[in-house]
Amino acid sequence: MQSFSTLGDVADQNAERFKDRIAFHDDDRSVTFETVAQRARALRNGLHGLGLKTGDRVAFLSKNRIECLEIYLAAALGVIIVPINWRLTADEIAFILSDCTPTVFIAEDAFLETAAETAAAQATIKHCFIIGEASHAGWRNYETLIDDHLTDDKDAATAESSDPACIVYTSGTTGRPKGAVLTHHALLSSADRIAYDMLKLHAGDRTLVVMPLFHVGGMWYHGFPNFMVGAEITIQSVFRPDAVLAAIADKQITNTHLAPTMVSDILDRERTPDAAASLERILYAASPMPVTTLKKAMAQFPTTEFVQSYGSTEGGPICRLSHDDHLHAIAEREEILRSCGKPFKGVELKLAATDGSDAAPGEIGEILIRSSSTTLAYWGNASATKDTIADGWVATGDLGRLDEEGFVYIADRKKDMIISGGENVYPIEVENVLYEVPGVEDVAVIGVPDDRWVERVVACVIPSDGAAPSEDFIIAESKKRLSGYKCPKEVRFLTDFPKNAAGKILKRRLVEDYPFDLT
Repeated sequence: MQSFSTLGDVADQNAERFKDRIAFHDDDRSVTFETVAQRARALRNGLHGLGLKTGDRVAFLSKNRIECLEIYLAAALGVIIVPINWRLTADEIAFILSDCTPTVFIAEDAFLETAAETAAAQATIKHCFIIGEASHAGWRNYETLIDDHLTDDKDAATAESSDPACIVYTSGTTGRPKGAVLTHHALLSSADRIAYDMLKLHAGDRTLVVMPLFHVGGMWYHGFPNFMVGAEITIQSVFRPDAVLAAIADKQITNTHLAPTMVSDILDRERTPDAAASLERILYAASPMPVTTLKKAMAQFPTTEFVQSYGSTEGGPICRLSHDDHLHAIAEREEILRSCGKPFKGVELKLAATDGSDAAPGEIGEILIRSSSTTLAYWGNASATKDTIADGWVATGDLGRLDEEGFVYIADRKKDMIISGGENVYPIEVENVLYEVPGVEDVAVIGVPDDRWVERVVACVIPSDGAAPSEDFIIAESKKRLSGYKCPKEVRFLTDFPKNAAGKILKRRLVEDYPFDLT
């Protein structure tokens, strides 16, 4: 186990330990640990030469590729990296840029049109760079910035462990995302928990990274822990079931991280038996896995260990369900498979009742956690920070309970969040868009169980008097304003909603009554 103060230390020490060993495969490229460190240093020096100082923000928009890690490592300069979900719409990206006010914007050429449009409207952005071969007025090539500083002897890195390293935006219940500020120390602490407490990673591992690197799950809870221990990492830009199985077999992959939907998609395929030979561990996270799917996966990968992690952007890794826990559940208590495991070492967890007191054993309460991996604050949002963090305790917004063995079960999501295909969807954001659709009088968005997506986004709509908007029309209108994963996959038309005495829609009743008896 190494000792690191900043993200840059990881690359530098790996360059000394592993030098000419391959660190990453990316499409048709392979780079060594030494090359990664050299390019990361060149990027830092290049940004320093542009006049960037401690605390300045560098935003990037890209699918999974080696450059994503290089940009994160630039945080050792003291700048703050802001990854942007490439699935967002131009309006959603524009809000993030206006909120974090970056000085530099780096975008993969596949997203250049949207990046150029949103950057032009943000006055704080002074320097724009393209990853790839495309060109655009006012944008420089990313490789030129690297090449101009590859021979620099000095490293401009000045960050300290307690400095913010990145801002990761998460959807909010008001419909506007909030930027969780994560320090170098928090990210390294998260990586340490995953690498050593859960996955037992080592330099001989061969890793497949397919979860998005703009997510904490893809980068900080899997990709970076593997890089930290010196594993050989194969990066895929997007998830394609056959490509995943091919990479596992061809690269002799030993561990990967998949959302439950992804696990379901790779089962019963022709190459599944081939892939099983080398695969030692599958980490599944982002949402619970249906027990039937999990048992089927364990049967098709009989020599593979399955582990689950529960965490959040703000709270870091919180709980893990070990392989031994899975075996215990299969043999004695299948109910455990529905839990998210027990807290990681060094993570304090408690359940708060509605009055703020500690919930009694077995009682449902909001999950609060305290650890070295938690967010520092929400960027520029003192009110949200105050609502979420108190005396070092971070409120997750999830409701849960503890059983007699100490396993944590998520009972509900306090703020009605839906997890569909591993992506967080907040109903109020979708509802705000649907209220503007012609013919929609009232709307409530819920998540219902789905074999493929775990939860399916369903819009319950009360049409305006005399209006008859169709399901196809409502979904099409939503796609104009929202990312695809947030859009309803189904619309159900109702005449009224169940409500409590205060007039609040009882969404849990809607979920229970779905698909509704409209006769």
